[in-house]
Amino acid sequence: MKIGILTFHRAENFGAALQVYALQEYVKSLGHDVDVIDYRCRPIERQYHIFNPWILFSRKNVLYTSRVYLRCLVNNRRLRLKKRLFDRFRGRYLNISSKQTEIKSDLGYDAYIVGSDQVWRLGLTGGVDRHYFLQFPMCPDAIRIAYAASSESSDFGRLGENMPLVSSYLDSFDYISVREEALKCELQPHVRQRIEVCLDPTFLMAKGFYERLAIKPDIGDYILVYHIFESSAASVMADVIAKDKGLRVVEVHAGVKAGSSADGHTDIYTFDPCEMLGLIANARFVVTTSFHGLALSLILQKEVWAIDEGQNERIKSVLSHVGLNARLIKDISQYRKDDRIDYRKVGERLSSMVGCSRNFLAEALRRNGR
Repeated sequence: MKIGILTFHRAENFGAALQVYALQEYVKSLGHDVDVIDYRCRPIERQYHIFNPWILFSRKNVLYTSRVYLRCLVNNRRLRLKKRLFDRFRGRYLNISSKQTEIKSDLGYDAYIVGSDQVWRLGLTGGVDRHYFLQFPMCPDAIRIAYAASSESSDFGRLGENMPLVSSYLDSFDYISVREEALKCELQPHVRQRIEVCLDPTFLMAKGFYERLAIKPDIGDYILVYHIFESSAASVMADVIAKDKGLRVVEVHAGVKAGSSADGHTDIYTFDPCEMLGLIANARFVVTTSFHGLALSLILQKEVWAIDEGQNERIKSVLSHVGLNARLIKDISQYRKDDRIDYRKVGERLSSMVGCSRNFLAEALRRNGR
C-alpha cells in the first residue's frame, strides 16, 4: 500500500526528526511505500523562524520574551547552521511529499498515519488543527490510523474545551493508539473504539539501526547533558559525576542558552540528528530533560537520568513501563552512584511492548483487518 505519515517532521528537534524517520523505516519494512506528508502547520513553522517577532508576544512576561528574541538575533549564524543541518538530514533520510499548506483534495494514499510526537497538543498546533485529526479529503476506503499520538497533561484543559469536536474527529479513525496512559484515560470516555497505548516510534527500530546512523564525536571520555530546556540541576549533577569519574562534561543545548556553562564544560549548539546520536552512543553517562534523549539512551543502553522539573507524562510513562522510575530525579541528592541499570530486565520489558507496538501498526495496515 501507499502510506502517508503526518507529524511534526519539520521541527528542528532531534527527537522529532528521529521519531518520523523510525516510523517511516518501520512501515517500509512491512513492504509499503511511504511518504512523509509535507504539511506546513503555521504555529509549528513559526516556532522555528529565526527572526520571529511572535516570540515577543508569546508570554505575558514581555521582558523575558524580549531577552529570548535578542538571544535569537545575537545567535543568528548558529541558528542558521542548525537549520541547514536539519534540512540536510530531512533531504537525505525522509521521503517527503510535495508541500501542503492546506490539504484540499485527495492525496492518493491508501492509508494515513498521524503521529507520533505531540500532534494532539492543541497549544502547539494553534487549536484543533483538522489535519492532525486526518480530517481532509481522502478516498472513502483509506485507512485512518493514529500511532502513538501524544499530548501533555498541561494541555488537557484545551482538549476538554474542544472535546465535542475532537471526539467527532476521532470517531472517524479506524485505529487509535496514543503514547501515554494519561492521554488514553483523557480520551477513552469520549471515543467509541478502543484506544491502545504504543511506544514512541523510535522504539520500533533496534539498537543497531541507530548505531549505524550515529556519527562518533572526536571527544574523550565524557558525560553528556542534553538540555531540551535548560536545567541547572542537570548541569550540577553532571559536574558531580564527572569529578567522581574523571570525565569531561559535554552539554548539548536544543535552544539558545543565556550565559556560559561552568569552566571545563564543552557546549554544543549546532548538530544534526546523526551527530546527536553519536554523542549519546559514545557517552559514559547521560543526564537529560528530553524525552527523546531518554528514549535513545535506553535504546542504546546508557546509564541515564532524566531531570524532573515539572509535568512530563512522556518521561514518566516510559520510565514506568521499563521499571526505572528511580531514574527520574529532581536533583543530585537523589543520585546513587553505585546504582546501575539492569538492561537485561529493561530489555525484557521493552521486548514485549515493542512487539505489541509493531503488531498494532502491522494489523492496522492489513486491509482485511478493517
